Amino acid sequence: MKLLRAIQERVIRRVGAVDDTKVEVRIIAATNRDLEDMVKNGSFRQDLFYRLNVIGIRTPSLRERADDIPLLANHFLKKYNDRLGKTLAASVPMRWKC
Repeated sequence: MKLLRAIQERVIRRVGAVDDTKVEVRIIAATNRDLEDMVKNGSFRQDLFYRLNVIGIRTPSLRERADDIPLLANHFLKKYNDRLGKTLAASVPMRWKC
């Protein structure tokens, strides 16, 4: 597996090349699946899982933290207003139901 080789040996081979190239990379990976269960039932490689799972960070879905939705909406509205030179405001009261 090429990704595992790049992580373990810090070497890649470009498409069409005959020589390997040394690399130093950091990988950030995300998924919405339970990889531990997938490893247990054999649908995800255990060696790759342990190479990728150095530091695990679980972020709850927005469904689990609905109070954050108005904060996020306001943040992005302000960000893009500033970027685009606009003064758009939310036209509907921020009432969210999940």
